[in-house]
Amino acid sequence: MENNAKKVLIIDDDIGIANMIRAIFRIGNVDAAYASNGRQAFKLMETENLGMIICDIMMPDISGFDVLKHVRTHEHTKQLPFLFLSSLSSPADIKRGIDAGADKYITKPFTARELLDIIKEFMTEPEA
Repeated sequence: MENNAKKVLIIDDDIGIANMIRAIFRIGNVDAAYASNGRQAFKLMETENLGMIICDIMMPDISGFDVLKHVRTHEHTKQLPFLFLSSLSSPADIKRGIDAGADKYITKPFTARELLDIIKEFMTEPEA
């Protein structure tokens, strides 16, 4: 992992899920930053070199939908790929997430391959 490599910001109040994602990313050589809530995430969005955001929906302080609104209304983050990763899994939940502006919506449980494929899809630099 390069120091100037773009990071994936993981926002989830469940430290177990966050640790599992970080372990998957280490295997896939993906650099990550972690926030356990929306307020921490907003601070990291100001300081980290981000290439993508993965966010839970149901969090105690600020919902994932509010995080997404924040991301889409700030110049330095509005173009970042945004992925919801949630236990809310009905077709209506998924539609609501995509309609709100998420680029992808993955339901828990998820596989390592599924997550790494999405990272590859959104964070691979186009060839010149």
